Amino acid sequence: DVMTAGGERNPLSATMEAHQFRDNGNARLIYATAKHYPYAYTEDNLLLATELYQSDVVKRAVTSQRTAEEAIGLLYDAFNEPAPMISRAVIDALGRKKPAYFALRRAYAPIAVFAEREGTRVMFYVSNERRFPLQGRFSYRIQDAENHLIHEEIFPVTAQKMSSIPVLETDLAEWIGGHETS
Repeated sequence: DVMTAGGERNPLSATMEAHQFRDNGNARLIYATAKHYPYAYTEDNLLLATELYQSDVVKRAVTSQRTAEEAIGLLYDAFNEPAPMISRAVIDALGRKKPAYFALRRAYAPIAVFAEREGTRVMFYVSNERRFPLQGRFSYRIQDAENHLIHEEIFPVTAQKMSSIPVLETDLAEWIGGHETS
């Protein structure tokens, strides 16, 4: 609010478009965001929705790189934005951390668990980026919409230093049949 005049926070305004690096970049972002967060009617809600969408995208990008066997490193290159704009930066022009900052921080944690889903099949990975092996327990649980426990598994896991390994591939159809909400 301090850095922009009234109405200039509209993502399609001349000021916001001038800070965009791609043709129709803000319109593309609004379209993609609306598919995931369809009820962002006000400027503030749209801003939050784009930040939440950015958080989801950042998390997916880091996760896919950390679980890929051929990946040898990953660097996120846009931490702060120089002026108010819709950008991939994780800290805004006023120094406030966006939701993507926290998603990035969790995704880059030295020990992280990731899940990839395709239909009812799920592949779980553990990434250990510490300089010593990891010995621990892996667990997951399936709960219904009222948080009733449907299924739970717990088992030991070992990951070598600086590694990302598949831990479990399972089909959840047996456990979630009849519990889907949509």
